[in-house]
Amino acid sequence: MRIELLHRLIAGSTTEEENRQLMEWFRQCASREEFFKLFERAWKDSSDEMPRDVQERMYRRLNRGLDEEKKQAKVIPLRSRFSWKIWQRVAVACIIIVLSLVNYNMYQKQKQLSTQNFMVSAEKGQRAFVTLPDSTKVWLNSDTKISYPADYGMKERNVALVGEAYFEVAKNPAKRFVVEIKGMQVEALGTAFNINSYKNDNKIIASLFDGSVRVSYEDHVAILKPHESVKVDLLTHDFLQYEDNNMKNIALWRENEITFDGESLEEIAGIINRLYNTTIYIEDESLKKECYIGTVRNNSLENFIDIINLTTPVVYENKGDTVFLKRRDP
Repeated sequence: MRIELLHRLIAGSTTEEENRQLMEWFRQCASREEFFKLFERAWKDSSDEMPRDVQERMYRRLNRGLDEEKKQAKVIPLRSRFSWKIWQRVAVACIIIVLSLVNYNMYQKQKQLSTQNFMVSAEKGQRAFVTLPDSTKVWLNSDTKISYPADYGMKERNVALVGEAYFEVAKNPAKRFVVEIKGMQVEALGTAFNINSYKNDNKIIASLFDGSVRVSYEDHVAILKPHESVKVDLLTHDFLQYEDNNMKNIALWRENEITFDGESLEEIAGIINRLYNTTIYIEDESLKKECYIGTVRNNSLENFIDIINLTTPVVYENKGDTVFLKRRDP
């Protein structure tokens, strides 16, 4: 039982009550040989758990104490008060070193966790779904990445986002859930929301479907209610909170559909690049400003362009990995 407690002490997993029991045993230990053997065994067994210099320091401290006690034993009886004081000092010194080691191990583990990140990504032409350690669900649109620290959920729940993602946040009022993207923070509790801002976008849009979120950017702060959005212009730093009448279409990408509400063909070309991992080249500059309104079922590139072609004067031609768009002849 004692060796098990020593192992757990060195590993930093003992309870306060177990630490108290060990301290009491150290004070009352009648046999220094018993203590030394147990401690040496625990030290050897835990060689992978502690730094080598700490091991050697502990070992030297024990040996010095025992050597000193042996010298005193030549003159003073083994069970003398003086000998016991020396033994107490050795035990106390070892306790201090072990407790320091526990703190060291805990610090190193926390440091390692705080610097390690996990990443989930959806490449171009793909989408992804992930459940985070706290049961929060995240849908990732094409060309999107999220990352979170290894200590996610221990104190807070922090997620970094690049691209577009839909979050259904597990309720836990004791631990904040925060998504950070390009300097904007969205803090939520038991909430469903969508955030959209790709790497080269000059805007961020956060839209709330359910619950409540606190959106902050620079000096701006907004508390969103369901069916509200915030739009941040990264060029002008404008911050706009508004009731969003397009909520039902914002997250349709999860159902393999996409809705356009007056986006230019140039903007649509960028979306096609992400969805199908291809390159769109618009030959006619004036064609870039043509706008499209409608919903497209995202099942194939050809179908996508054919549907747009019904209302927008474009034709396309495939050349290798590039799709060329040009104005359709009247």
